[in-house]
This record gives sequence, C-alpha cells and structure tokens, in this order.
Amino acid sequence: MSTLAIPANRTPVSVGVSFCTKDANIKEEFLAYVKPHLGIDPTYDYDLWDSEQSLPGLPANQFKTELEARPVMMILISPNWAMSEPVRTIELLIAESKIRIPVGLRRVDLPTGVFPGQMILYKNKFFEESPNTAFKQQFALHVSKVMRQRLDREGWHTR
Repeated sequence: MSTLAIPANRTPVSVGVSFCTKDANIKEEFLAYVKPHLGIDPTYDYDLWDSEQSLPGLPANQFKTELEARPVMMILISPNWAMSEPVRTIELLIAESKIRIPVGLRRVDLPTGVFPGQMILYKNKFFEESPNTAFKQQFALHVSKVMRQRLDREGWHTR
C-alpha cells in the first residue's frame, strides 16, 4: 500500500470562513468534505478559522479582528448568509481586501455585482443540491482546485 507524500515546505495559508450561523450544520458537512482535499494540497498548508472556533462570548470586535487577520476568505453563500446583518455590515467589507473563495452552499440569487462570475458551483449545482456522497466529494475537490488556482494566480506561493 502506498501513501501520499505531502511536502514539508508547503506555504501556509490562513483562511477565514464566512457563513451564517443558521447554516452551521451544512457548513460542518461541507468542511468535512473539503478539508481532506485541502490537507493533501502539495503547495499550500491551509488553516481554516470560523467563528465557531472562538471562545464563547467572543466580542464582536474580536470576531472582526480574527477575520481581518486572515488574507483569504472562504465565503459559504446561502440565503441565510445573504440576509445576515453581520455579513452585510462587517464581512462583505472585510472581504473586499481579501482573496475571496465564494462557495455556493445553498441556492440563492445574489444582488447584481456581488461576486460576479466568482461563486464556485460544481456542474451548476450548489453543495446542498448534491444528489449523493460521490457528488459531494467531487464538489469539494472542485472547490479545492479552484482555491489553489486563485492562490496561484495571486502569487501566494511566492510569499
């Protein structure tokens, strides 16, 4: 049996995950699929952070500080996310200066100009629409590939 050798000198990437707390269950499901793909990336060593990893009672300004400290934002898009007050007042503003990885978690029609042509789907489906486990695996693999391509395009591996 062979094992995949992961290079020790991968470039660290700190990623803030933006999501609506109403979508916590599907966020966890999605991350359970995508983390193994990110974990074997030969170029990047991903560290994902979201608000659920905080200590209980984290002040709002600390949440903002945590997101601002991460140069990459994985944005899990859903109707709940689009209607969330913290998203509209804090997270979208922070995302403007980041490498953005918007992922279609649940079907939603975003306002014109919000992530035009950037939202990641797989075969024109949102993650929640995945018909089976194999499709969810392929969705997650696709997200990891697009994420790597965007980081490469930004020259992240040379930092």
